[in-house]
Amino acid sequence: MYLGRQKAYNNTLINYWYGIPYAQQPIGRLRWMPPQTLPTSNHTKRAYNANACPQSYIYGVSTTESCLTLNVYAPAQANNSPVYVWIHGGAFTIGAGVYYDASLLVSTSINYSVPVVVVTINYRLGLLVFMADKDLYNERSGIGNQSTTGNYGILDQVMALNWIKKNIHGFGGDPQQITIGGESAGGVSVTILLMSSLVSNQTFQRAI
Repeated sequence: MYLGRQKAYNNTLINYWYGIPYAQQPIGRLRWMPPQTLPTSNHTKRAYNANACPQSYIYGVSTTESCLTLNVYAPAQANNSPVYVWIHGGAFTIGAGVYYDASLLVSTSINYSVPVVVVTINYRLGLLVFMADKDLYNERSGIGNQSTTGNYGILDQVMALNWIKKNIHGFGGDPQQITIGGESAGGVSVTILLMSSLVSNQTFQRAI
């Protein structure tokens, strides 16, 4: 369970959570590996602070390799509302979910009586995404399906979508009404996810 915050925006009330982890953090032995599922926890944690993955441009947000997190914006009265997942752009080298404040989108959806829950996600960028190396491959051979190298950012996105599918109901979202969208590298990601055999046809229902 995660504790979020609430704010008034355009005469609406929005609940929001920043920096919720959706996978084990890719540090130490998990660097340059596919994302690993989080262990089950019964602890209540605060979700007040967002971050960004390491990158060359920083816009007032702390960066860290412990960045496999997502942010949720929901109408205060959300109850089985449709879900929109935003995948940020930035040429797979810059960007972060928190750079996209979804308050206006959520507020507008409330005012039009079609309340929507919005999720923005982080995924690994730059060298931490595309490091494909024979030694890394050999090192991981035989460890489950961890012999994959490279494209970790796309694998992060798949993990995030799986987490959202499993947990979004707790934030007022409907796991059977998930739409994904993005711009620039995020748009490319949407196309890849539509074609990927790693994504179940139940993971999301629509794409923009």
